[in-house]
Amino acid sequence: MTFYSVEEDKNNAYYDWFRATWLGDLDRLKELAENNANEGDLAKTIASCKDKSGRSIFHFAANAGRKRICKYLIEELKLNVDDFINDEGLTPLHSAIQGEQHTLAVYLLDKGANPNVVDNHDYTPLHMAAKTGSLKLLEHLIKKGAEIDAISDAGTPLTIAADVNRKDIMKVLLDNHANPNVDSNDLSPLYISVKKGSMECVKLLLKVYIFNGAHPNFMTRGDTPLGIAAFTGQTEMIKCLLCAEANPNIRNLMLMMFYTASLYIYDGLGVKFYLCNYDNECLRYRLTTLTCKVIAHFVKCYWCKCLNLIKTWKFLVMVGEVPIEVAALRNKREAVMYLFPVTSRISTIEDWSVEGLLNFVVTKDATKRLFGLLWLVIVFSKKKETLEKNFSSSKSKGEEAFKRKNYREAINCYTEVIRPYRFISRLQPSILASFMPCFQMFTKPDWLNANYLHLLTALSYFPLDGATIYSNLSLCWARLNRADYALIEAESCLSLRPDWPKAYYRVGRAWMLSKVS
Repeated sequence: MTFYSVEEDKNNAYYDWFRATWLGDLDRLKELAENNANEGDLAKTIASCKDKSGRSIFHFAANAGRKRICKYLIEELKLNVDDFINDEGLTPLHSAIQGEQHTLAVYLLDKGANPNVVDNHDYTPLHMAAKTGSLKLLEHLIKKGAEIDAISDAGTPLTIAADVNRKDIMKVLLDNHANPNVDSNDLSPLYISVKKGSMECVKLLLKVYIFNGAHPNFMTRGDTPLGIAAFTGQTEMIKCLLCAEANPNIRNLMLMMFYTASLYIYDGLGVKFYLCNYDNECLRYRLTTLTCKVIAHFVKCYWCKCLNLIKTWKFLVMVGEVPIEVAALRNKREAVMYLFPVTSRISTIEDWSVEGLLNFVVTKDATKRLFGLLWLVIVFSKKKETLEKNFSSSKSKGEEAFKRKNYREAINCYTEVIRPYRFISRLQPSILASFMPCFQMFTKPDWLNANYLHLLTALSYFPLDGATIYSNLSLCWARLNRADYALIEAESCLSLRPDWPKAYYRVGRAWMLSKVS
């Protein structure tokens, strides 16, 4: 629920107008309009009243559920609901749903409000209703022609309903032929429900599988639903998916094309989702076949991109592990035991047993792979002059874009600058901890002495102040009213410089934004 505050506009010339509207005082609003009417045109006068965010009298009335005022604006002054759009692209219909004024939202729809109008993030009223709305409003929107599979920055309405575990809303959407296999914003409803552990929502999605429902093997972000369940060790979820004919032998895409991954600016890395976003996965980095292989390929992609070796990094795509291997790597014994009877034998694992799988992940072969990774980092560290030039250029472009108020371009540029910091700063503790055993096992002392400094330089080298870049990113997201991303960047800034007042300011600003957005 989002309520608008008139107290933010005390210095606005129309403060009294907004306050009267918020309180539902129609007589006072009429009095103000008549006393200040432009050439006697009440409709034009009221329509011109806007706050600093572009919100009109109509927006405030809708958000506060003031139906009498809305009826006055529509039925007496003949104003069109869809003509009122604030700086975020929101109409009064959006505002009514934000304030959970569902009865009023139905009234606005009956008076001609467009059910498919989109805001700056492509949110339609149906997206908002899927998150906060009543079933009656949802059904009324659909009846009025709302596009069931409209895609916003957060996905489809079904995706949003899955994200907030609203099984009742999901059922209404599915009954009205919502597509459960739309891979919008890299997230499918089934992926979200499995990841959140919502068994009821998963069963609902799979129940309609035979009638074009959620496909149990639909791949999202390189993973199948079964792969995600194996990663989190949800045994009951694994059973449910297998009963729905999920294939336990499909390998997940451990690394997709770097070009595609780099488009997701909010991630920064955008390569393998769980490496950077799951619960401190990188800091639990172990000498395993899986992690070494994934990170080695990522490093190849990243450095080839930085050095403009286009033809090389475009083809760096690899196939990863089947669900049982993922479960073993996460030490989810119960999940491994349940997947073992239905998984085809993996030829590279000699001891094909539950214990054999769990033991395989810490073999010397993994250590050799890590050694290869360290060698790769050392080789490319000698190209730091080229990298420094690229980083400085991107930082300058970001600052210029910010001055032009082109915040999305600025985010793109700052993200290009911070990518190596996000990658190596997460892996540095574990790589350094593993460094000495690797070289003692596989190298001669003279080689170790000659290259140790290069490695440390590669792991710690950044020609920038990471905290400042994170601060700039947080500010850009705040200017775009994206409190969630602003807070992520602000907290990253604070973790790097806990003694910096501006870092605390950025966190506070993001929290305040989340309360009013």
